[in-house]
Amino acid sequence: QLSFEQEFNIRHSLENIINNYSGKNVKQLSLNDLLEYGNNIDINELKIKYANITLNNLLILNAKRINRLRELPYFILLNPYISLSYNLYLKSFELLIKIGEITNINQIDEFLEKLNVFLTYHSNNIPTLSQGFKEILSYYPKDKASNFLDLHLRDRILMKLIALNYSYLINPPNSSNIGIIDLKLNINKIIQRCEEFVNDICQIKYFTGCKVEIISNNDELDTDNSDNSDNAIANTNNDILFPFVYSNLEYCFTEILKNSFRAHIENKVDSDIPIQITIIKNYEITKDENDPTKITSKIPILEVRIRDVGGGIQPDIEKHIYDFNFTTFKDYDNENDFSERAVAGMGYGLGLSRNYIEMFGGSFKLQTYWGWGTDVYITVKG
Repeated sequence: QLSFEQEFNIRHSLENIINNYSGKNVKQLSLNDLLEYGNNIDINELKIKYANITLNNLLILNAKRINRLRELPYFILLNPYISLSYNLYLKSFELLIKIGEITNINQIDEFLEKLNVFLTYHSNNIPTLSQGFKEILSYYPKDKASNFLDLHLRDRILMKLIALNYSYLINPPNSSNIGIIDLKLNINKIIQRCEEFVNDICQIKYFTGCKVEIISNNDELDTDNSDNSDNAIANTNNDILFPFVYSNLEYCFTEILKNSFRAHIENKVDSDIPIQITIIKNYEITKDENDPTKITSKIPILEVRIRDVGGGIQPDIEKHIYDFNFTTFKDYDNENDFSERAVAGMGYGLGLSRNYIEMFGGSFKLQTYWGWGTDVYITVKG
């Protein structure tokens, strides 16, 4: 057993390490940054280099969350759920710091194992933190709680993406992936999978579902056009392939469809009236200033509109739609009912969805007309 002095020295050293990492910053990642990591990743030197970059970024983000939690009033940290989250971050920081610098290729497999453990630690962190803040909101200003959660969850999302990106660089989930970016992500199929999932849980909860209509318009630039015009060739109702992060879009589409399905069902909208999803892919074209016939950049743009006619959002509720822990879903006695928790409940869906989209420079906008319905617009650059 360690003496008091030995334990104090260990804790003091750990505090210095946490404060040191917390004072650093992680570069804002773009899709191009993540793609760059995938270039020549089969070269051992680059595997080692990016492993250390990944480890360093995770330590910084983890340390920042530890210190932000410590800045909360002490009585909040006494909440068992928030305390559990705090201890989880300490545990994951200890896991990462013990890895040390990666200097040879033989350490990569062990590093990947530690990344999987790290991801497992944080797999259920959001519901835990959500419950904690739900319990303390009577004693802590709601705006401060919302600001804390907004930054906290952004960092948590970033940590997960950074860890997954390296894992997928080494072991791609499919041939079209470079890290977490799927270069041929089928947007139509993602939406169809999300629709099927939401339909299933609504069948369990409400014993009914909703019809969904998908309209896609794939505008590809006609590079063989002899007059070099700006006209695009439209391929209506073709599946749209787009380079992006699968998990980000899947989460957003699922959360939005949950809201739309619930609005249609609870407001008894005619089952023949569909929730309409419009998908458009086009390009942001930049031409040479000196030679307009030359294209200097061609950035793919994805636009998705999800439209329901489920009655819209009440004006007094609309201003809170992005607030964390705000929900219009009623509490039920049976907390173990999967369908109730799956349809809605935590009040994190739209807030997290916006974070997922804005993380890579996209936009997430919602327009609602009380008494009629709601449109959600998602725009992302590839």
